[in-house]
Amino acid sequence: MLDQESSPEWFLHRMDAKAGLGLYVSTTTGRLRNSAFIDGRERFWDSEEVRPLNLGSDARADPVLPPPCLIFHVSFCGSTLLGQLLDQRGRSLVLREPQALVDLATQQSSLGEIAPSALNALSDLAIREMGNLLTAGEALVIKPSNWANSLVPVMCDVRLGAKAVFLSMEPADFVTAVFRGGRDRMAYTVRAAAHLTNTTGFGRAAMKNVLVWSDDPLDQIACFAALSLRVQEHIFKLAMSQRDWGDDHWFDLAQIVADPITIAKKVAKVFGLTNDEEAIERQASLFRNVHSKDQAMLYSTEQRTRENETIKLHHEGRIQNALKWAASLDL
Repeated sequence: MLDQESSPEWFLHRMDAKAGLGLYVSTTTGRLRNSAFIDGRERFWDSEEVRPLNLGSDARADPVLPPPCLIFHVSFCGSTLLGQLLDQRGRSLVLREPQALVDLATQQSSLGEIAPSALNALSDLAIREMGNLLTAGEALVIKPSNWANSLVPVMCDVRLGAKAVFLSMEPADFVTAVFRGGRDRMAYTVRAAAHLTNTTGFGRAAMKNVLVWSDDPLDQIACFAALSLRVQEHIFKLAMSQRDWGDDHWFDLAQIVADPITIAKKVAKVFGLTNDEEAIERQASLFRNVHSKDQAMLYSTEQRTRENETIKLHHEGRIQNALKWAASLDL
């Protein structure tokens, strides 16, 4: 159901760090809530205009803006469902994969190294602008795209006071999910691996060595997928160590699949949310048999398990070889 109580507000949708410009769109919190993703795959706004980015103000100096709660994740790990369970009008606004952070992460790589102070300012700006849509008493929860995982160190910096959880999955299941998704997912995973290794420096040499390691395209895909996961988990663990966060900030797909309600409640506790536990349970019932990314599609855990078993039957050898190769890397 659309949030009829909210009136249109200007929301930062795109960023051009080099030009210092942002694309702002007129939308409502209701439309943001009812969009599976706000990266432009579906239109959630009416009008738009380009404005200069206001980098002169400081998000940390704004007493009204609460520290953001961040759900960092790898692909295919249940993060979309978790975000939907935590979204409650008046208590928390969950923004799923905002494009502005994708833009900033992309520009880290494509525009060369952005000065740390500028990167901090741009990241803070994006969060501050997104927080402007909150109603009184609401917490801001952002689930960045996994493409934006290169920004994890910046967004988890103690100066912003952010709270974060990290979602991952078993390496064999991750590589299996890449193969299960076909050519588009394989191509995306290779691009993501290149982006993450180039931007962070972790695994950069290994990225080049994949083509030497094997001349089989499917072996290479498996290696790129395993490397992508390894690098992302490395980034996550470094952030956890820097903020002295424990295992209560780390969750995996198996936990979410087995008991999404309990995991949502645990994440809410880490974030300090005042979310209604009964509302979380009601939300979970809405998504029990549908795909969290497309509610028009039915979802069956049993069917997904069968699909994974078929993939593993065909690719088990190359998956295991790729995982051994990735585990041996010195990041």
